[in-house]
Amino acid sequence: MDIPLPAAVAAVAGNPTTRARLVLGHEAGFANLVVEPGAQTVFTRIRVDIRDLPYSGTYRITTPYKILVVSNAVAATRLFLTEDVGLTPPPASEANFNLSLHSKYGPYLLPSNTRGGAELPPVTFEGRSYIADAARIGKITGSPLGPQTNVFRIECWDYVRNNGIPVLDPAGNPIVTKLLDTEVDDFTLTGRIKTDTIPDYVKIDRASYFNSPTDKRVDVFVTSPASLTNRLPAQPFSTLVARPITLYPAPPQTNTLITGTTVLAPPAGVPGIVMARNGSSLFAQSPQIKTGIFPQEVTVMDGIGAIYRARVTDSLYISTINYSPASQTLSVESISSDTVTPPVLSLSGVETTAPTIFQNGVLNLTGLAAVPNEVGIVSSYGAEGLPAGLTLNATTGVISGTPTKESAADPLAGKTILNVSQTGNDTTGNGSTAAPFATIQKAIDSASNGNVVLVGPGTFSGTGNTNLNLRGKQIIVKSSAGPDQTILDLGRQKGVSADSTETLDTVIDGFTFKNGYVQSGADWGGDAIVCTRNQASLKIKNCIFTLNETKATYVTTNMQIVANRSSSASIPQVENCLFFDNTVGGGGWTSVGGGSASVIGGFDVFNCTIANNTLYSSASSWGGYAGGIRIAVSG
Repeated sequence: MDIPLPAAVAAVAGNPTTRARLVLGHEAGFANLVVEPGAQTVFTRIRVDIRDLPYSGTYRITTPYKILVVSNAVAATRLFLTEDVGLTPPPASEANFNLSLHSKYGPYLLPSNTRGGAELPPVTFEGRSYIADAARIGKITGSPLGPQTNVFRIECWDYVRNNGIPVLDPAGNPIVTKLLDTEVDDFTLTGRIKTDTIPDYVKIDRASYFNSPTDKRVDVFVTSPASLTNRLPAQPFSTLVARPITLYPAPPQTNTLITGTTVLAPPAGVPGIVMARNGSSLFAQSPQIKTGIFPQEVTVMDGIGAIYRARVTDSLYISTINYSPASQTLSVESISSDTVTPPVLSLSGVETTAPTIFQNGVLNLTGLAAVPNEVGIVSSYGAEGLPAGLTLNATTGVISGTPTKESAADPLAGKTILNVSQTGNDTTGNGSTAAPFATIQKAIDSASNGNVVLVGPGTFSGTGNTNLNLRGKQIIVKSSAGPDQTILDLGRQKGVSADSTETLDTVIDGFTFKNGYVQSGADWGGDAIVCTRNQASLKIKNCIFTLNETKATYVTTNMQIVANRSSSASIPQVENCLFFDNTVGGGGWTSVGGGSASVIGGFDVFNCTIANNTLYSSASSWGGYAGGIRIAVSG
């Protein structure tokens, strides 16, 4: 939309008009611009971009999905608002897609002959259906805010001023005048329509076996709410249908297509069992399994033939959990649903060196000065890993061997530790407990492969605690008190570089990185607060990144908070970290595959939280697509 500029603003902008752009979309792409399985990401976007504001004042911007209000805007500056929901790092998951649905975006807008009027039917091209011709510019319908909000409208108000001072009315209130009121209701819509049946939502909550001398079965619990049937634009609204869900108490059959893709099918020769439904909850039980050899997996098929699988585990029944402050004893009683060949049960979530294996369904742990906040009971049949000394027969599910307790001793035991403390001294210190170093870099420089740099609590800043270089060493740099009490205040400097022979045995563990700043103008390159290069790798654990900023000064420069720019086959990892209130400015020329802005780039990500970060285009003289992912395909 073109907006006329006042003469004074036009002189500054060099144009008689300014351009306002609205982007609304439910988009998909690949993280890090790498097209590979598991790298998909899905997000919704609501974006308003006004290059040169015509007036100073308060703006109200009406879109089909949201009304935005911006106060104290300044004429001749840029107004850039982006709301992206669902941008998460790989791997792709159902949760990633569902997160994109929790935004103001929706339902999908459709073409109409009048603003907010009746839907138009889809258009067909080469046998495929689309919501509209991509070349069409016209009216739309579908705004959840009402028929008249199927529009892009910009309004601006400001005080009437005399020499910059607001003029008051007789009652003493500032007089407000409307400076701008312009709108368009012609949109371009794109989107292909899925004409085949949409699979049901199916979640296998539990598949568990019961094994007693007289009862041998598998129970399966599923959640599957009624689904809407397909509806094409201009047709009546669809109704909810609860389609049947079928259980096959056996692993699915796998078939490999000529393309190499593996697809699942119901197991051959196994009768299906229609699951009983109560609302969204479904249940089914297998026939008696007289052999006592239970399937490793079960297969569930929805009403249109989509296949789901789940591993079969035992169930645990907990009768007692009691803690006695007087004797400092935790008592737990639990049994498995397998009473014929009982699996080994062990307790998790308690810091103790004592054995945590149940004996005849009972465990008494003594010497616990405080009651644990939470405990878990792990069955060797259903566990992701077995206690030491045990093995699982993958065919029969039988556990054999003698369980032994793995030591819960200090994981740093036996390692050479170099201590860093706020009371240390780099000149007289040697890294011992009695004579710690004062800076982290001094300890890194003094360390050898396999050593641990142990940093005490406090805030570390300045030379020796910023721009850290790991020197190609396989060492652990770890805080003794965790990230809340061990803060690296970077003071607008970089955090950590790994650019030599570091590996995944090189670990950064338990720090808060804050107030960092990195800028780069590298063509097709970039930088980050923590960055790997050359052949280096790295593992980052249990860290917090907040109030950091990275900024591109060239259009093809890619910037992140943590980034892998290494060619090592060993991909760096970031695990159990929190990223919030950081700012990343990318170059912005993502249409050619460069200039991206992201929080994490090129790392394998495990159990991290990313919230309230700002991504933008900081070098957008050639365009600007920061904040999302754009893929350009040629040839």
